[in-house]
Amino acid sequence: MLHRGTAKHPTSHDLLMAASNFGAEIDAETGPDVTVIKLEFLPRYLVMALDLLAEIAIRPTFKDIDLEAWKEQNPL
Repeated sequence: MLHRGTAKHPTSHDLLMAASNFGAEIDAETGPDVTVIKLEFLPRYLVMALDLLAEIAIRPTFKDIDLEAWKEQNPL
């Protein structure tokens, strides 16, 4: 769910394009008790990658997700 968009990159496509602008690949997984955000990039793009990673972790949007339905399907 985290890689569906952020305030700055509103869709998953926008996020993927932002990552691909510096040759990075992005993936995220969420579960009831764990969140994993994976970003693969060349070392020279560390600052850009960390900016994007922070954006995904701190400002995710869930506008296309029904959170209540997701909670029912994924009980703790």
